[in-house]
Amino acid sequence: MDHFHAAAINDNAMKYAKARSRILVRARIEGVYVVNEFQHVAQVRLSEDATKRMFVEREFRSAEARAAEAVGSGLGMWISKRLMKSMQGDIRALATNEEGVTRFRLSWRIAS
Repeated sequence: MDHFHAAAINDNAMKYAKARSRILVRARIEGVYVVNEFQHVAQVRLSEDATKRMFVEREFRSAEARAAEAVGSGLGMWISKRLMKSMQGDIRALATNEEGVTRFRLSWRIAS
């Protein structure tokens, strides 16, 4: 299941990243959790409001995302949030102070 979420986030990063920009992927263990982070410079800047709404509103796409050339339904983040919760995990978008930088964090409990 964790590979599905990582693939979905990476797919979004590739869709919304500026041309020729890098996607930074980090993975680490924090206590009893596996943490993956994805960061890229996006074509579309996520507002703080959008970083909250994308996980709670089914089919949410910000006005900027709708105007971008990337195709999407807005369901991916909503579904990912529910699946991560079912695995005692979490997924969130983190606001940054850097212009256009988008960062997502996924964490889930290590199976015992």
